[in-house]
Amino acid sequence: MGIIRTHRRPDTPIDVRGSGNLLVVDDEAMVRNLAKFALERCGYTVELAQNGQEALNAFAARPDAFAAVILDLTMPVMAGEEALDRLWQLRADIPVPLSSGFSEEEALKGWERAYRVSCRSRTRPPRRLSGASH
Repeated sequence: MGIIRTHRRPDTPIDVRGSGNLLVVDDEAMVRNLAKFALERCGYTVELAQNGQEALNAFAARPDAFAAVILDLTMPVMAGEEALDRLWQLRADIPVPLSSGFSEEEALKGWERAYRVSCRSRTRPPRRLSGASH
């Protein structure tokens, strides 16, 4: 399970425009609001949740309404690992890019085992995103 990275020349623009409804989950209001602002400027509609439980409630009410869930790993109430597993129980094909304010190494400690366990019954493995990707 590698990390998807996009390598490009610094002067090469990336087209990140798109459409669809995204659920952004982060316990920090500034991060949520910045993500919403940036993603809406790129053409997406964005709904916000401040923890895994809020995200799960919003997603469970309308699982087919979301194109992806951008999920923070470390949050109060319900952390990213549990939220991810429950989101996939509701809809196994939902893309879930993971985010964290911690270093990649620190944020992903313990997740390799969780991914292997969680993905045994999945038809496609999870994707971990780091850096700019599209």
